[in-house]
Amino acid sequence: NGAAGNDIKVYGGSFKNFNPANNISENSQHNFCAEGYGVYKNGDWYEVMYTAGVATIDAVVESAGELVTAIDNGKKNIVLAAGEYGTILARGGITYIGSEEAKVDCINLNGADNVTIKNIAFDAKTAKLSYDGKGNAKQYANIISGDSSKKGKGSRNIVIESCEFNGTFTSGGAAIAFTDQSRGTGQSGNISIVNCSFNAEGAYYHIYGHYFGYAELNIEGNKFTSSTL
Repeated sequence: NGAAGNDIKVYGGSFKNFNPANNISENSQHNFCAEGYGVYKNGDWYEVMYTAGVATIDAVVESAGELVTAIDNGKKNIVLAAGEYGTILARGGITYIGSEEAKVDCINLNGADNVTIKNIAFDAKTAKLSYDGKGNAKQYANIISGDSSKKGKGSRNIVIESCEFNGTFTSGGAAIAFTDQSRGTGQSGNISIVNCSFNAEGAYYHIYGHYFGYAELNIEGNKFTSSTL
């Protein structure tokens, strides 16, 4: 127990048979983890790590192959540890949380809904080509809406939080590009982009929303440098 008025803040470590994020030692489900930190249960051990505010982690992976396996096994809240991930083809209902050492070129939403992307640092040099809803190549981007030149790809209920977009687009591009028309009469929508930093020079736009419509777009608490929306 800490002294009255003081609280323990845990920023890391491994705890056997003790969950710092949800323990009963204080006669309640008390969370000792510092703000932004959570736990991953590995056997009898609870590993404390930075999780961008997600309290409980289902899996920690170190490669693109491990990521696919974790999702296939039903994991939802996933930390990307040190490793090379290339282009991630997102799946619905998954929260992707980056570590400082994770190398992600692009997240391709591929029409998936209910996707959360947290704490990932992107480099403009590794951005991938995005397309509009008519199958036309548009620009390079780090987060894109569609999978290829196919029509009818759009995503809904997307959260992009505490991510960084850095580097230089040598021939123009966008950090985030929602360019593909969605299903039926709708488009990509219900998008929340919060507490991100945009430092990608040479970008036509930091956030490109062509064919975006009929739903909420929330842009809050972001920092923009050297470009436009």
